[in-house]
Amino acid sequence: MKFAVPVFLINGFLESGKTSFINNAILSDPEVQKSRTLIILCEEGEIELPEQKNLFIFKVDSADFLTESLLSNLRKTYNPDRVIIEFNCMWGMDALYDLKLPGKWRYAEQLTLIDAQTFDGYYNNMRNIFFELFQSSATIVFNRCDRENTNFATLRTRVKTVNPDAEIMYSDERGLIDLTFEDELPYNLNDEIIDLDDDSYTIWYIDVMDNPDRYKGKTIRFEGLVAKPKNFREFWFVPGKHVMTCCEDDMAFLGYACRWEEGGESLKDYDKIRLTAVVDYRFCPEYNEKGPVLYTKDVELLERKK
Repeated sequence: MKFAVPVFLINGFLESGKTSFINNAILSDPEVQKSRTLIILCEEGEIELPEQKNLFIFKVDSADFLTESLLSNLRKTYNPDRVIIEFNCMWGMDALYDLKLPGKWRYAEQLTLIDAQTFDGYYNNMRNIFFELFQSSATIVFNRCDRENTNFATLRTRVKTVNPDAEIMYSDERGLIDLTFEDELPYNLNDEIIDLDDDSYTIWYIDVMDNPDRYKGKTIRFEGLVAKPKNFREFWFVPGKHVMTCCEDDMAFLGYACRWEEGGESLKDYDKIRLTAVVDYRFCPEYNEKGPVLYTKDVELLERKK
């Protein structure tokens, strides 16, 4: 009985390093070379795949040719032990996900390669495509990074606002970059008060959930809006910010429960405030689980919606 055949999606824009990754991380493995690997090549870059035993390459020039019938024929022709699809993300992920895989083929993982040097230009013009890539990928690899000039915090934020569970890796010409967590933060955790602007607030919001021990007892300060959910206890509210996750029309309000015993009841929905608060991590009835909570040290009312 043959076990399931894993199908790996290697995704990204042209010249993002997909073929190099397949060569270096997969095909160089002696164990992989002993078994049959089919690569469905949806675009061709400057790097070529090697000619080696048990490696079969089939080129698809258009999304129109990527059909269930084609995949079924490839399964019968090559009988692979694994399948790698080097995908052209400009075709849209539906070109793949709408297909029924043949036989025992099963999607195993989607990995997306991104050129860190060209990321900003692509992201500003094709944000919806990146949203789709980030949302569906288990691992995101930013390659061609420059330790001195790459803004790792921004790269991490772009991914984590869409897919908090995604694993993010960074590499340069020497290989993977081993970052300490300080390299991915735009603020100093040792400051007496950690001031958060719009970008750093989003980074903090994600990181405090992933790494609560870094922030317990730390004091933060930011400007944001007030939300007063009906199910919240007396003196509790949610200070937060609207953050763009995909496009200008896709905004999410991100905030954590906050207690202000001296004046929490005086706040109203949509009040704009400057909050100084101490971070804790504990069970919160409003979450119905443990999570980040804030305890107010100072609130300055900046604007009240009329």
